[in-house]
Amino acid sequence: MEKPIYQKVCKHNTGYAECLHIDCDATKNSFVNILYE
Repeated sequence: MEKPIYQKVCKHNTGYAECLHIDCDATKNSFVNILYE
């Protein structure tokens, strides 16, 4: 069985921006997981 694909993104006040690294600045950005079907 394949695992669901999640994309790690950073939630900014001005919108969403892709986070290429999981060690993104968590003090300024909150992490959210977006599930792509």
